[in-house]
Formats: sequence, structure tokens, C-alpha cells
Amino acid sequence: MSIQEIMDLSVAEKILLVEKLWDSIAEDTSKQPMPDWKKELIEQRLTEHKQNPSAGVSWEELKKKYYHV
Repeated sequence: MSIQEIMDLSVAEKILLVEKLWDSIAEDTSKQPMPDWKKELIEQRLTEHKQNPSAGVSWEELKKKYYHV
């Protein structure tokens, strides 16, 4: 399918195409193992949180600060 054929699709057809593309990307990336550096970072942050749970900021606080909700 050419770019022009894609551009000529209806909005509904474009949305379906994007959904299929997104699903295929998610499927491809889910097959990749998590890199060791990322696992180590997650473990480090979890350990820090367990040691001092009140040091973090809640999602609600972040939304208020950055999204003015």
C-alpha cells in the first residue's frame, strides 16, 4: 500500500490501520528482554522507596503541578 493510498483512506480506515500498526509494535517490543541496566534501575528505585516511602510524590501531586488539574 502506498502513502497516497493510505492518505486516501477514510478516517475510520486510518484509525483501524493505526491500531493494527500499534498492536504490531507492542507485540514486537514485548518479545524483547528487558535490559539489565533497566532491571537494576527499577530494583534501586524500589529499594529507595522501601527505605523512605514518604520521600516520593504522589501521582495526584504531579498532575496538579504539571497539568494544573
